[in-house]
Amino acid sequence: MQNTVWKHHFAIIVYKKKRIKTLCYENSLLHRIITLFYSSLSSQSFKRGPFTNKGMSLPLVADFTGDGKLDVIGVAQYFSADGDLLLHTNISKPDSIIFKTVDLKVKAIGNPGFGDFDADGDMDLVVSDSKTSKILILLNNGDGSFNSFPQNSKLAFSFKTSDIDGDQDIDIVSLNSNESSVYLMFNNGKGTFETKSVITKKGDIRTIELADFDGDNDIDIIAGFYDFFDGQIMALENSGQGSFLQKILNVTAVRSLENIQIIDLDKDGDRDIAYSSSSSSTLKALINNGNKTYHEVNLVAGKGTLRSFNIADYNNDGILDIILGCNSEDNTYHQGKSSDSFVYDTEVITTIQPLLEIVNGDFDSDNDIDAVLSNGDFWWITNLLDQGTVSSTVVDNAIYNIYPNPFVNFLHIGIDENEVGILISDLLGKQDLLSYTKDLPINLDYLNDGVYFMSIFDLHSGKILQTSKIIKVR
Repeated sequence: MQNTVWKHHFAIIVYKKKRIKTLCYENSLLHRIITLFYSSLSSQSFKRGPFTNKGMSLPLVADFTGDGKLDVIGVAQYFSADGDLLLHTNISKPDSIIFKTVDLKVKAIGNPGFGDFDADGDMDLVVSDSKTSKILILLNNGDGSFNSFPQNSKLAFSFKTSDIDGDQDIDIVSLNSNESSVYLMFNNGKGTFETKSVITKKGDIRTIELADFDGDNDIDIIAGFYDFFDGQIMALENSGQGSFLQKILNVTAVRSLENIQIIDLDKDGDRDIAYSSSSSSTLKALINNGNKTYHEVNLVAGKGTLRSFNIADYNNDGILDIILGCNSEDNTYHQGKSSDSFVYDTEVITTIQPLLEIVNGDFDSDNDIDAVLSNGDFWWITNLLDQGTVSSTVVDNAIYNIYPNPFVNFLHIGIDENEVGILISDLLGKQDLLSYTKDLPINLDYLNDGVYFMSIFDLHSGKILQTSKIIKVR
C-alpha cells in the first residue's frame, strides 16, 4: 500500500472488552481495512463472510438460476446514482457460502424488483435503465440469463411485486420518489404491463411495502412518507381493480422515517408494521388491534441511529428475532425471549458501518436463515445459532412440482386433480394453512420469513402424498 493512502487520513482505535471501536475515519479504503480488522471479533451467533471487494447496493434474494439455491441480485454503485446490475450466483458448499458474479450488462438506477412475470416458474426482474430512462422487464431464461423488454410505463426507481388485481399473475407497484408518485403496472399475463397512477405528487414517499394488511384476501400497499418532523405511514387499502382507499395509520409523527416491514409481531393473526427512523436508535411498531386501530410500541434499541433492520425467526424457536443495522455504531442481534411480549437478549454481531441493507436467505442450505448485508460493499453473515428441532419427515420422491422455492408471496403447485388438500406447518408443528386447493397459486404473503413444511394429502383417505420443505423469504 502506498504511503499516500495514509498521509491525510487517520483512525483512532481503542481496544476495550474484546471489541475494537473506530472513533474517527475519513477515507473509505481505510474504513474497509478497519472493518475487516475488527468485525472478526464478533459474536458466535453469526459469522461474517470474507471481504468480497465487490460493490453491492439494494440486494434482492431469490433462486434466479433454477438450481434450488438462493442467489443475490445487486447494483454495484461506485459514487454514482446508477450502477452495474450484477447476479451473484450461489455455488455454496455445505460448510461455506460462495458466490460467482455475472454482469447482466444493465446500468440500473434505483431499487430493482423481481417476480415470475411470465408464469414460467422462474424469477424475472424489473429495473430502471439509466441509459434509456425506461423501465426494463428482464425475463429469465431459467438459467440466470435474461432477455430485456423495454416498457412504456411511467418512470420509477423502486419496485415491489404481487398479484394486486387477483387475476393470478404478478403485477408491479412502482415508486418514483423524486416525484412522490406511486404507480400500478398491471400484468396482462404475458409479461407486458399497463400503468395506472395510485398516488401522484403527494408528500415525500420514501418506501413502499405490499401485504394483505386488512385481512380481506387482497394485496394492499403501505407507504412511508419521509419528513424531518412529521413523517407518516399510510395504508392504501385495495378495494378491487386497482383502486385504493387511503388511511393514515400513525398518530404520533415519525421523524425521518426510512424503513418499514410488515409482519405479525404479536402472533395474533393480523399484520403489524415495524419501522425505523434515520434520526433514532429505537425500532418501533404499529401493533394492529384487529379493529382497524393501532397502538405504538417500542420494540428494541440499537447502539446508534438506525439505517436498516430485519425481523425473522433466526433460531427457529417460534419467536421472532431482530437484526439492527446502525449508521456509525455496532450492529446487533436481538433474540426474542417470549412470543407474547417484546423482550430480547442482545449481542453485537458485526461492525460493518453504515449497515444500509439486511436481506435474509438460507444461502448454505442448512435450514436456517443467513443474511446478506450491504454498506455499498457485498457482505454476508452465516447463522450459527442453535435451531429448533424438526419433527416432520420430508418425502424425497416428489409427485407435485412446487415453485418457486424459496418464494416471496405466491407458491405455485402442479396439481391437476381436485381431490387433494394442502397443509402447511412451521418447524414446531403449528398449522399455518389448511387449503382444499380451490385457488392456485396460494398466497402465502402473510407468513413470516422462515422454513415450513407443505403436506399434500388425499381428501378421502387422509393419506399424505407428498411433504416438501418450503422457504419463505422477504
